[in-house]
Amino acid sequence: MWVGPPGFYAGLIAPAILILGAVCVFFVTMNQVLYPMILAVDVWISGNKEGVIFRQSPTWEWFSSNYTAIFILALVTIVCSKKDIKIFMKIGSYGVIFIVLLMVFIIYTGIKSLTDTNFSIGTMEESNATDWDGKDRTLVLFYKNYPLLLGTLCAGYFLHTCSLSIVRNSASPEKTTRDVFLGYLLVFLSYAVVGTLGYIGFMGTDFAWYFEQDYPKGQIDQNCL
Repeated sequence: MWVGPPGFYAGLIAPAILILGAVCVFFVTMNQVLYPMILAVDVWISGNKEGVIFRQSPTWEWFSSNYTAIFILALVTIVCSKKDIKIFMKIGSYGVIFIVLLMVFIIYTGIKSLTDTNFSIGTMEESNATDWDGKDRTLVLFYKNYPLLLGTLCAGYFLHTCSLSIVRNSASPEKTTRDVFLGYLLVFLSYAVVGTLGYIGFMGTDFAWYFEQDYPKGQIDQNCL
């Protein structure tokens, strides 16, 4: 009413740009996860670690993330072209089971590392100088190279806007304030617990091989993990 048609169209375009950015981030994330998973499955089935090479840069000459990106694009296009996607929404709802399993695994890993590894707080230089054959580890609370995580972190928090539709369709609108508070509290706790115990867990002695400089070429297991 106050800004006229320009404001109306700006209000339509701005959220579309945000959604496009989130979609791009998740597409890249899915591609980065799928490629090493395929290589890891190949290694686990064939048992041939030397014959499988993880290629850091996309290339058309060998199997790389280029091919997995095309596969994901084709799959997503087919799914999105269907008018009735209720079946996919129903399948996706079962994803919470795997999320819970992943959280349980990370929490267990963190607790286990607390029992068999000695942790202390220090700088990044001290952490890099760790003797990975021993049981002493240095945890870093602050590090200046954090921008690497901002893209995925912002995309993850962007999805919290999905709560708007949940609130709108609430069966008990009078309890909306309580439900939203509990929802965001549980999200915060899941981020905090998984982030903290995940960092501690994968720094433990069970994952010392992750930090070996002469780890067999490919590093498929680390990337899959």
